[in-house]
Amino acid sequence: MNPAVTASLAVGVPSLLVAVISFLFASRARTQTAQAERDKVDAEAYARARESYEAALATLRSEIADARAEITDLREQNRDLRGK
Repeated sequence: MNPAVTASLAVGVPSLLVAVISFLFASRARTQTAQAERDKVDAEAYARARESYEAALATLRSEIADARAEITDLREQNRDLRGK
């Protein structure tokens, strides 16, 4: 084998291995970064949905309390009318 070819291979093969390993690590890092971003977006969406759900529950609880108060008032009025 020609010494020039041997020297080229001695330098080229390790360089190629380093390039392949670097590519694999970069691909893995990119995948993990993308997953972390998706998790962040999912967490933010969950927080917004929870806020909306809790606001709706608070509104419904308020409406139920108002309806109960109105029912109590109507029962009292009904009792007063029957008593007369």
